[in-house]
Amino acid sequence: MTARFLGHPPSFYATLGIAPRPALSTHVGLFARCFGVPATDLRLPGSLSPAARRLGFLAASAAFRCDYCTAHAASFGDMLRGPAADGGAGGPSAAADAAALGAVATTQGEGEKGAGAGAGATPDALSAAVVAYARAAVVRPLTPTAAAAVHDAVAELADAGMSATAIEGLTGVVAFVGALNTVMDCMGVVLEASSQRFAMEVLPPVSGGSHGRGVGTGGWVPGEHHANSAVNIGAGTADDAPAVGASPSFPLPWILRGVAAAATGAIRNVGGMLATMPAAVRGQFVEAHLYAGLPTSVAGLRGWVDGVLGSGTCLFLTRLTSVRLARAFCFGLRENVTAGVGGNSNIDDPKASNALSGGSRSDQEAEGEGEWARAWSPIQRARLLYVFGDVTECPPITTAAIAFAARASGRDKEAVAAETAAWAAAPPSPRSDDDDKDDGKDGGSDDIAGTARLAAAREVVLAAAGGTERVRGPVVTQLMSVASARAAVELASLVSFAEMWRRMEVLIGPDTPADKRE
Repeated sequence: MTARFLGHPPSFYATLGIAPRPALSTHVGLFARCFGVPATDLRLPGSLSPAARRLGFLAASAAFRCDYCTAHAASFGDMLRGPAADGGAGGPSAAADAAALGAVATTQGEGEKGAGAGAGATPDALSAAVVAYARAAVVRPLTPTAAAAVHDAVAELADAGMSATAIEGLTGVVAFVGALNTVMDCMGVVLEASSQRFAMEVLPPVSGGSHGRGVGTGGWVPGEHHANSAVNIGAGTADDAPAVGASPSFPLPWILRGVAAAATGAIRNVGGMLATMPAAVRGQFVEAHLYAGLPTSVAGLRGWVDGVLGSGTCLFLTRLTSVRLARAFCFGLRENVTAGVGGNSNIDDPKASNALSGGSRSDQEAEGEGEWARAWSPIQRARLLYVFGDVTECPPITTAAIAFAARASGRDKEAVAAETAAWAAAPPSPRSDDDDKDDGKDGGSDDIAGTARLAAAREVVLAAAGGTERVRGPVVTQLMSVASARAAVELASLVSFAEMWRRMEVLIGPDTPADKRE
C-alpha cells in the first residue's frame, strides 16, 4: 500500500524484514493510523487535509535533516490521487506543488516562525503554523523557545481554522515521522533513484545540513542516503516509470493532446487505486491481528498502560480524544518496549504471532517466546530507553523506563533507578560478548557495566538521540561486530519508537494548551 503514496515500493522494507517483530510490524501497525489513512485521503469533514499531512511530513523531515524521508515527503501523495512524483496528486501541477511546499518546509532561517522565505514562498497562516509545529517537535532537548513554539503553533493552527481532530491528526503525522526519520537514519537505507531524482528537481536546498554532492534544478541534493545509480539525473534506472499524463505516442492535434494526457492520467490513476485495494484489505486483517488484545477506549488504554508501566506514566494519553492514535501509541509500546512483560493478552494467538514473521523465530539471541521473542531482554530495553530519555531530557521516558525495569525484574524501583543511572553513565565495558547471555535477566548490581553487545547498543542510542545523519558511522559498525543484524534492526526500531514517544509527550503533554484541542 505504501507504493500508492510514493509511486514505488520503499527500499527499507527488506531491512525492516530482518526483524519482522518488532521492526516491520511497528511500521505496518503505525503507518495508516498515524498518517490518517483513509480519513485524510477521503477528505472526511474535520480530518487533516492531504496537503497539511504532506507539509508536516516535509517540514519535520527537513528539520531532522533526514534526506531519505525528505525526498519521500516531496513525492508523498494520497490514496485517491496517487504519488506526486507521477503527477497523481494534483495532476500536472504536482511538481510545482512539491516545490512550493518544499520552499516553505525546508527553509531553516532563524526566527522565521515556521515560514520559509526561500524560492519566493509566501506561506499562508495555516501552512506557517504547520511548519512551526513540526519544527518545534524536532528540537532535542526541548528548549524553552521550542516549547513556546509548540504553544504558539497549536493556537495558530486553531486560529487558522484547523479543527481539534485535525490537530490531533497532525500530531500523529509529526510523531510518526520522528520514528521514520530515526529508523532510516540508524539503518542507513539507500534512497530509491526515482524519489531522489524527483526531490532534486523540485526541492530547494536545505541550509545548514550535511549533504552530499549532486546537481538538481531545485537545488536540493541527497546526503547519506544517496542512491549512487541516480547521481546523473538524466540516466535511466530500473525503477523508472512513464510519467502519468504523458502525451500518447500517436500524433494528435495539439489542442487535443492536453485532453488526451489528462484522460490517460485519470485512467491510470483509477487503475492504480483499484490495484491497491487488495493490499489495503490484507493490511486491515494484519493490523487487526497485530492490535489484538489492546483496549478500544482511551480509558481502557490508560488502564493498560498503568498495568504494564505503573500509574504516573504516559500522562498525555488522558489528553487524547483519538482512540485510533492512542491505540497506535500503545501498540508501538507493546511491540518495542513491554513485549513479553504483562498486558500482552494475545500472546497465544498464532495468527498474530505469524502474521508478519511466518512463525520463524530462530535467532539465537532471542529472549521470550513466540511473537514476543526479542534480541534484547526487557531489562536491556528498559536501560536503552532510559539512555534515550536521559540524553533528550525527556523525564516522562526515563520515569517509564525505570518503572518498566522494576516491573520486569520484580525489584525495588529505587534500587533499579540507581543501578540504571549508574549503568547509563558507566564507560564502555571491556567484557566479551560471551558474557552477554545472562545480561539483563536479573538486573543485579554486578551487571551495571554492561557487556560488549549492550555497550555497543548504548553508543548507538547516544548517537541517535544526540544527532542525525549518523548512518554508516563507527557506532553502527561496532554494534554489527558484536551483535546480529536482527539485534541491530530491533534496536533501530526501539530508538525510533522512543523518538515518536518523545514527540507525543512534547506535543500532547501537560504543558501544551489543551483548550485549543477541545
